[in-house]
Amino acid sequence: MKFKREKLIKIMNELLHFCLSIDMKDLDIKISSYPKRGEVTVSGYSYNPPLKRLKELEHILNAPRQEELEEYYWSLLGDGHGMQELEMVGTLVDNGKITYEDEILTIYVCRRED
Repeated sequence: MKFKREKLIKIMNELLHFCLSIDMKDLDIKISSYPKRGEVTVSGYSYNPPLKRLKELEHILNAPRQEELEEYYWSLLGDGHGMQELEMVGTLVDNGKITYEDEILTIYVCRRED
């Protein structure tokens, strides 16, 4: 259970760095841990979001999970904070969704546990 929480925290950390890098304000962070899955949601105000980067990120978050690379990528997360780290997060989660409505940007990711 502890390792599962640590993974969610690393995912949240990378999403948080991304949100701060695009100048989001008043961030709300929610981490949910269920028996078979974990979820991370980050939302906040964004007055001029980089729509192209967000579309790329959503594509990355919905790419097939690569379990064979998981242990290697976990050790690398946290060393830098850019699109490369977000690509690593994308290989470690099962799906994600990005919404932007009324100047509120929300990024949601889900990771299923076996």
